[in-house]
Amino acid sequence: MLNEEIARRIKEVRKERGMTQKDIAEFLNKTAATVSDIERGKIQVSAADLFTLAQALNKPIEYFFGEEYDSEEIQDLIAVIRKQSPEQQEKIIQQTKMFISLQMFLDRANATGEEVSDDEIKNAVNYIFSYADEIEAIYHQVMEIKTTLREVFKAQGIDEKEIIKDTN
Repeated sequence: MLNEEIARRIKEVRKERGMTQKDIAEFLNKTAATVSDIERGKIQVSAADLFTLAQALNKPIEYFFGEEYDSEEIQDLIAVIRKQSPEQQEKIIQQTKMFISLQMFLDRANATGEEVSDDEIKNAVNYIFSYADEIEAIYHQVMEIKTTLREVFKAQGIDEKEIIKDTN
């Protein structure tokens, strides 16, 4: 891919994200003039700077080399996942595998004439129960946060209903 195409994509995404050349310059620890030169293809962006740009702009680095995805949401999802800790990435991968496996199970179970094996049923049930436990744990955490917020609102004389109305 030509440097000009990489430069065009950098500029395009920067504008999509509502960022200025000065904003990008701060991420790169460079001047706005240097960012302008990069975007015009006058100077080639380094691999390290392109990695930093990908992080700052929430795009997978492959995007700048011409890799296309089905949608912008997929690009954003990849970029966000890459920013997670290795442990969180592993959790996301496992949950995704679970959803794929469950979808395959449902497809086979709903298909006419195809039997679902006992092992497939056991795997689906195990996935559902393990995922349900995670959702339940998250639910309890959210409820604790909600209780704490209500206590803070009450202590500060804030009307909870007004806060909720303003966010909708």
